[in-house]
Amino acid sequence: MSLMLFDRVLADARNRDDWLAKRVGRIGASDAAGFAKVESAPLYLRAKLHNRFLGNAFTVHGNGREARMLEHLKVQQNTLMFHHPDNERHVATPDGFWRQPAGRFDLYLAQCKTSLHAPPRPDRIPLRYQRQMWWEQYVMGASRTALIWEQHVDFRPVSMEPTLIWFERNDAAIEVLVEIANYVLDGFDDAKAFANDMKGTR
Repeated sequence: MSLMLFDRVLADARNRDDWLAKRVGRIGASDAAGFAKVESAPLYLRAKLHNRFLGNAFTVHGNGREARMLEHLKVQQNTLMFHHPDNERHVATPDGFWRQPAGRFDLYLAQCKTSLHAPPRPDRIPLRYQRQMWWEQYVMGASRTALIWEQHVDFRPVSMEPTLIWFERNDAAIEVLVEIANYVLDGFDDAKAFANDMKGTR
């Protein structure tokens, strides 16, 4: 039986410590963004085990602009972390989402990006951002994403309105991300089990 959307909530980013704790041992969209190819999965496992990045001035600026950027779509900012209906270790915290009554009430997502660069053409969206959006679509069960792009100089927007770029779901690309994610999670579990065994021998 498929879970309803809000039955899949794991954490709320407004409680930062709990949200970070729930991401441990799980694959989120920021992890999947770096999953370029299956052959490099051992490198992604190493990054998952040792990554300590918690943000910088650019991520703080981007997070602070999200609500205002989402206003242009009349979409409320999301802070909830959801898990995939069939795998609680595959998670995502999309910037926003809404139901679009297109015959099936499809779920649409919003992804906000602030950048020093001008908005890309739809076919030139950076691959890292594409993988991030595909992962969120997979976890949420969404059919497309509105990429909201705001260019800034010295953290000041260059335009009163951000640029909207529609990004479509790609199930073939998602399958590759899921394969890599499962490899990384298996390796993560093995590494943690080994660390616990070593502790027990001391």
